[in-house]
Amino acid sequence: MITVRRLTPDQLEDYLDFFDHRAFSDGSPFYPCYCSAFNMSRERIQQEFFRQAEINGGGNDGWKKALRDSAVHMVKNGEIQGYLAYEDDLAVGWCNANDRLNYCRVGEFDLSAVPPDESCDNCQCRGQVKSVVCFEIAPEYRGKGIATLLLETVCRDALSEGYMYMEAYPATDEGLQGLAFTGPKRLYEKAGFKVTAQKGGILVMRKQLDRIIAACGNDCSACPRYVVHPYEKTDGELRYTAELWMKIGYRDHLVTNEEISCTGCKPENRCRYHVVRCCKEKGISSCAQCELYPCDNMKKCFEVTKSFEPDCRRACTEEEYNQLKKAFFEKELNLKKL
Repeated sequence: MITVRRLTPDQLEDYLDFFDHRAFSDGSPFYPCYCSAFNMSRERIQQEFFRQAEINGGGNDGWKKALRDSAVHMVKNGEIQGYLAYEDDLAVGWCNANDRLNYCRVGEFDLSAVPPDESCDNCQCRGQVKSVVCFEIAPEYRGKGIATLLLETVCRDALSEGYMYMEAYPATDEGLQGLAFTGPKRLYEKAGFKVTAQKGGILVMRKQLDRIIAACGNDCSACPRYVVHPYEKTDGELRYTAELWMKIGYRDHLVTNEEISCTGCKPENRCRYHVVRCCKEKGISSCAQCELYPCDNMKKCFEVTKSFEPDCRRACTEEEYNQLKKAFFEKELNLKKL
């Protein structure tokens, strides 16, 4: 079974093992590569790759050590971001995905002729566009849908992180030497991306990420409990959420995965504020459409929700808190935007 995990510094050895032994085991001309140059200025590439390779003694060994050492530093510092695909505990695939403004360049390029550093003319701030710049799948695992699974995971997480758009940069043809390491156009088309621009032989493809705002203002697409397609969660993810719910006091015992899973609000569901039932009776889809908004009931809902926030901030990691904030603590803001 193939699973996908976000790259963290703890997975550095898996990352290196993949690029050392499986990513290019078919004799790819791109070997050695550790998928770091997208994040590096041209000056930094000259320093950390070319000059360091000479210091290392030159040749293939000196070049590989320079690339590898640089990647080690960048993974530890969180500069390289993305996702590894695993079969059991063996890394068999990789997708480089990051905030657009963390890249110095996108699209295919050759390290023998690194293009100038480029600014982004269609992204105004961080947190707006999540970019996918590279895929690498172990040769024996290609054609099994792993790139699609990686892309689905990136899109799902980008939405939960509050990004507005996904962007990708496939080549107009089959890519350098027919290898299309930025991903083929058809992969992105299947995922709902559309061509918005062309820069030389590189297409810019974009997908708008649609949030799912509940009647009360909760963002279901950011909720770690929400399991409706394409937001399915693994058993491990649901177990983690159940433990989180107990840690922050939302439950007084560890519930099952079935109990923690949510498929969306329904009138018959338990809700202390009966928001969905009220909206159904009024023939509206959210409180934002109600002429009485904000009623006393919703004011109380906002007040109680905010009362949980300080405890969540204390008990959670930064990543956990940010997800809960997007899912639950921005109700009023979400409703104002509707």
